[in-house]
Amino acid sequence: MAVGKRSAGRQDEMFVATSEIRRLSHPFYQALERMLKNEGFDAFAEATCREFYAEKNGRPGIPPGMYSACC
Repeated sequence: MAVGKRSAGRQDEMFVATSEIRRLSHPFYQALERMLKNEGFDAFAEATCREFYAEKNGRPGIPPGMYSACC
């Protein structure tokens, strides 16, 4: 765009409110989430990754099980 040639229009916002996002879940991921929950995946992953979490530095870590949350 050349200097002085900017349109008078305004750029749209660059975020989407979570209330505007439709929560859809595929049956495969629903079944996977149930299986992981029933098998205690969260506790296993947290115990396995515990050594990589700092107790006092920075923000609290995200539980490893949240990376696979889909529903």
